[in-house]
Amino acid sequence: QSQRDLFFHLVGSKHKDKREKRTVSHVKNETGCHIGVNFENVSTRSFRDNTRNTPAATPISLTINAGHFQHSSAALRALDNAREKILELLLDYMDVIHDANSKGRLMYEVLSSCGGGEHHHPKESTSRAVRVSNNGDYSFLSLVELPYSSQQKRYHANFLLHRHILVRVKERDCTLRVCGDDFRVPLKFCNPHIVVRGRWWEDVDRAVEIVENAIGKHLRACVCILR
Repeated sequence: QSQRDLFFHLVGSKHKDKREKRTVSHVKNETGCHIGVNFENVSTRSFRDNTRNTPAATPISLTINAGHFQHSSAALRALDNAREKILELLLDYMDVIHDANSKGRLMYEVLSSCGGGEHHHPKESTSRAVRVSNNGDYSFLSLVELPYSSQQKRYHANFLLHRHILVRVKERDCTLRVCGDDFRVPLKFCNPHIVVRGRWWEDVDRAVEIVENAIGKHLRACVCILR
């Protein structure tokens, strides 16, 4: 059902006035790009009926191409513009379902899956940082998974919130945010994680290295495992 809701959030519903909110059609008109929303609509009844051999639902995917643009520079600008506007639609959906704390993970996973080369995910980045835009102001972010105890699956991150870790991350001009129900940043649809953000991808790489080294030290002293 959640995928159906997201699909209609992106394309609009025939049962509602599409002028009420922005959709993929608006992005097409504003950027000149061709955008496809690929969704295999599987009936929820099929999942409830154990007599049917129903495969798992295929995740929604989006395809964007530069359409009529002939010059590579114009095409890249159009694609970049379309990516940002599509991401805005997806972030808006996170507000609709009241899961704003998952926005960092959404941005990271969406931008990591985009083509376009090092324009928005530099190949030299050891942390696989991605470039994000906030009203024309660009920064980079990366995501780190948290270790957890194998029996109760309680995620461990309090050791990352010690002052000496936070100070070292700040010295790299970066911020660190631990997301998860146990860390006062509740999530609805994804696992707990760490979001590291900074002005430059090189700084993000250094900050992520600090975090990963701290996790490695914790793993050697604890019985938990890394996801």
